[in-house]
Amino acid sequence: MDQLSEAISLLQANQFASAETAFSNLLENGETNPQIHQHLAESQLHQQKFPEAIDTLEAGLKIDPEKKELLTYLSQVFWGTGQRDRALTLHEKVVELNPQDTQLISNQASMYYELNRKDDAIRMFERILEAAPEAHQIHFSIGTIHLEENRYEDAINSFRTGLPNEPNNSYANKQLGMALHISGAIKEGLEYYEIAFEHAATEVEKVETMVLQGNAYRDLNKTDRAKELYEQALELDPASEIAKKNLETLAKRTIPSWHFNMLADASRNDAYNEAITAAVKPGHHVLDIGTGSGLLSMMAARAGAKKITAVEM
Repeated sequence: MDQLSEAISLLQANQFASAETAFSNLLENGETNPQIHQHLAESQLHQQKFPEAIDTLEAGLKIDPEKKELLTYLSQVFWGTGQRDRALTLHEKVVELNPQDTQLISNQASMYYELNRKDDAIRMFERILEAAPEAHQIHFSIGTIHLEENRYEDAINSFRTGLPNEPNNSYANKQLGMALHISGAIKEGLEYYEIAFEHAATEVEKVETMVLQGNAYRDLNKTDRAKELYEQALELDPASEIAKKNLETLAKRTIPSWHFNMLADASRNDAYNEAITAAVKPGHHVLDIGTGSGLLSMMAARAGAKKITAVEM
């Protein structure tokens, strides 16, 4: 086995310090293969030697300034160490040198997205579609950005373009449902939520799509069905905060607003309490007709009523 193969074996065996020494020796002995710099940098990175790895990759690029693997790797190191501007500059150079490499273009789109340069991300995704029209999932990425930026019509068009190629994609159906729902096409959005739920792969996805369906029924004023869906979501995941919150909000919506003003009227309530305390004696059976919030029944119970029948009209 030659020295390079031995060094690579050490790296593959996770013997990073020994691999670093072996690759360094190769370079000191006059080897000029840029791949050795890449392997040496990898062994250094596994040991958290970030400055050394950067120096190693830059030395390799002096030998071959357009080496795709070295440029890409160095860009990743810069990105991972928080030097995002330097990472992006390098990656843009790699893409310029390899304009048909859709994976590199996709990586650059992701970098733009992370930097909140979302229109630039869309531009890169569109370049992928020009080179590979069959990459239909790219439409979902573009649609998601449009949805995040409140460009609902553009989002709807993007998801509609991609979905015929993958009609059972739970994520895309959910996102399209959201775009339609927010833009006012609630019934149509609900149809896509239902498809998303049907094809959800995980319990988390099922809970999320149940809540979204509940929201749609809520906005269609079908509160009973909305309540059922929130409760079913909580059966699957009792810790779901969004299902709990939406269920609580729904309950408040079903109580007429005038009840809250009435309950907050301290003078009125004190007067009723005084009258009920004077009229109700221990052992009485009290009939509360039109009980509403039940406040007067509770006052009667406190006054000593043995039995209370509360009737809502």
